[in-house]
Formats: sequence, C-alpha cells, structure tokens
Amino acid sequence: MNINDIINEESQYVIDEILTGADSRIKTYPYREESQGNFIIDVDDDQKDIHVKYQVTFSLVGNANEKVYSIAFKLKGGEYSDMTGFGIQFRILATISKIVKEQVAIYDPNVLTFQPVKASGEKGNRRMSLYLQYVKGGAGEDFDAFIIGNKEKVNVEKRNPSFPIVNGYQDVETIQDIVTQVTYYGGHYQTDLHSSDPDFEKFSSSQWGGFFKQGSREGSYELTNSARRFVDWMFSYDDLVYVQGNNEPNPYDVPNEPTTRQTGVDAPIQRVGGDTSHTVTAMMGTFEHFLQSEIYGNPEFEILEPFYETVKTLNDFSELRSRANTNLSVVRSSAQAERLREIIEAIDNLKRKYGEYSQRYGMNENEILNEVEKNLLDLIG
Repeated sequence: MNINDIINEESQYVIDEILTGADSRIKTYPYREESQGNFIIDVDDDQKDIHVKYQVTFSLVGNANEKVYSIAFKLKGGEYSDMTGFGIQFRILATISKIVKEQVAIYDPNVLTFQPVKASGEKGNRRMSLYLQYVKGGAGEDFDAFIIGNKEKVNVEKRNPSFPIVNGYQDVETIQDIVTQVTYYGGHYQTDLHSSDPDFEKFSSSQWGGFFKQGSREGSYELTNSARRFVDWMFSYDDLVYVQGNNEPNPYDVPNEPTTRQTGVDAPIQRVGGDTSHTVTAMMGTFEHFLQSEIYGNPEFEILEPFYETVKTLNDFSELRSRANTNLSVVRSSAQAERLREIIEAIDNLKRKYGEYSQRYGMNENEILNEVEKNLLDLIG
C-alpha cells in the first residue's frame, strides 16, 4: 500500500468518524448552551497547550415559516472571519456536528445555511467542502447541499420541506446549475416578455444569497432563502429565458432585454478551456485512464467527440453539462435542442460509468479527502 492509499484510508476513517456525530469514536469537546441557540465549546488540550473557547450559534433567519437556520462558529471574543486551528479542527468538527444533530432534532429545520471562513487572498474556499460535510452529516440523509456564489455560502436543504413544493422534488444538479448561474455568474431568468408587461416575472439573487421573484407590477415581490423553493417557483413558468451575467465563463450572443416575444437565436454549446495535449498513457485508476479506456472511441459517447480535445476532467464535463442545460433554455431550433439534450444525457451516462470504474479500482474522488490528503502531504513534506 503506497502513502496515498494510507492517507486516503486514514482520512476516510476520520471523516466517517466526524459524520457519525454523537456515536463518533472521535472524542468531542465538552460544550454547554449559554442561551437559546448559543453554545460554548471548551477546548482544553494539554498536549498541544491549547486552552480556548469556541462559540457556536444556531439561529433562525428570514421568514419564520421557511424554518431557515444559520450556523456560525468562532473563537469566543474573536471574529467570524478568524481561521480555526487545523490541529484541533477534527475534534471541533465532530463537536459541531453533534450540536447540529441535536438542534435539527429539536427544531426540524428546512434549511441550514453557513458561510465557511476563507483565508485572506484565497481565490476559492478550501475548507468549504470539509465544513459542508460536517453540517450535512449532522443534518441527516434527507438533506442536499447547494454551493452559493464562489463557495462563499452553503445551503443544506431538506428534500421534503414543510413549505409547499408545487412541482415536486427537483434534481440536485439542476438546482445547483441554476444557483450557480444566478449567484456566481450574476445572471437571471425572466419570462419572455418586455419588463413593462403586467405578466413579466424576473428570478434573481442578492449578494448575500437570498433569492427573489419580482414582477413588473408594484408590490409584486417574493423572497426565499431556499434554493429548492426558488427553483420550484421557476418551474411554474414554461416561457423563461436566461439572461447572462457579467461573470459568464463562455458568453454567447443572445439579446439581454427582449422588446417583444423573441423569435430566438441559436446559441450553440461552446467548448470549455483545458489542456489540449493527450500524448501519454494515463495511470490506471485515474480519470484520464477512464477516458482513454472506456470513453474515447465508444459509440455511446459519439456526441461528445467534438469536445475531447478541450474537456479533460470530471469538472470540465460538469461545466459542459451546465452550459448545455443553460443553452437548452434559450434555443428555438428543435434540432439544436435535441443535440443539447443528447450532450446532457451522454455526460450523465459518463458520470455513471465513472462511478462504476471508481468502485472497480478503489478510487475515492471525494473532494473532502483530497483536501485532507493535501494538508497531510503538506505536513509530511
């Protein structure tokens, strides 16, 4: 067993232990509830000479009927922007996961929302995935997680909330695609009408992650903190068009403001960026080997062949699917729409096959473990 296998095995054990909450064999720190929803964790670690207190808050936000609860933690007396020490992080996470599990049992929330702390100057948010898992693990199996903006915020949402979902359970990837478009790319959806039309509706988000439905009539305005409810509102309209935002990765040419009902413009899917070299045989067990051995040349995936030179990673294929789904909402040509649907279906099939391939070769693509592995490699490097 090589060092990566050992690290992955140990990392998986640690993550599994964190997510079991109260039943975890990882020793949690003692904590107490000072006031409703306000917890203090006492960290007394003589070995590491760390003696501090952490404050965890579990508070209702927004419309009380939606039952959305915000989770935050920090060093007591510090700021929420302060980073926590990695050396005690796992025990802290196990403790917070236990608190979340207890609070979910008491309040039965529909949405748990939190903002992972990002290091100064960091473009992404390397701790976001780890924090996402401990909150989702505490919430339970009936919850899905959605990333808002550029990993600034996370919603962990119940699949069957207490508020009405008129159009039924929605696909997680579809919700995430739409949330990415409106919170990260800066785009919005609107009915295919002029903004002065009395039946006009616009669906957008705020900088802090709330979601809006706004009409042309004065007072026609609704707000939700739930990504699932926001998408459910949209599914009640069959004439929505997507208006691109300033951060669109591959913008295409469509009118931003229709003056009359649009006749439509074909907006063909565009290739994503990536490494164009592909001259060596990939190592067995890698995603590159999976492409070479099971995808390239396979007639099931012929529709994807035009993209093989630029689409090289699982994330690239996810981006390609997202763009195909976006363009599907604006094309008017039936042939182009069918092509986009075939691209989406082929990528979904590719992901299923990769899941089978990963099980055969024991690969673990969990983003959390990759993050833990990097930290451990940094420590022994």
